[in-house]
Amino acid sequence: QAKTYASGAWTAPGRPLPEFFEQYHVFVTPILTSKYPPGHAFVLIPGLWLGLPGLMPMLLVGLCGALVFEVARRLANPWVALLTWFLWMTASGIMDFEPGYLSETSTSALWMLGWYALLRWTETEQPKWLAWIAFSIGLGFLSRPVTMVVFALPIAVVVLRRIARRRAWTELRLPIGIGVAFLGIWM
Repeated sequence: QAKTYASGAWTAPGRPLPEFFEQYHVFVTPILTSKYPPGHAFVLIPGLWLGLPGLMPMLLVGLCGALVFEVARRLANPWVALLTWFLWMTASGIMDFEPGYLSETSTSALWMLGWYALLRWTETEQPKWLAWIAFSIGLGFLSRPVTMVVFALPIAVVVLRRIARRRAWTELRLPIGIGVAFLGIWM
């Protein structure tokens, strides 16, 4: 899927012997296209352009690990953050899924980006952090829609309560625009 998108196309021509190319993750007739949403494949494209397909999963794991550490550091202290990062890095799920090409890699990085942005927004109430929250939810929605809806619900409760308390509804214009843009790609 990422190779198809990297070439500037949404689909590829159907294969002459579709049975030979059948897989769980793609449709092979009448065109070759993915069965999954495009978000994770979008994230992999820069690595393909550079000829380094493993680059993006490794960068996503690094980003996720850095955000795990930073969120724990902001909530507790550097020692708790280091222990949290160590436990995260050695967890079996991380070792099974994170270093590969599955969408869990981008989803976990986007979840951590969203939590970090929410934490920063609650500290500063700067609208740019709402935009980062919307970006993480929107791109994550393109990768794993149901997972990101579950992720977005508690964040929405926190954000909407604080916005309503301050009557700062105009701060939601940019995040809503970002969300609509991602929904437009998905539709």
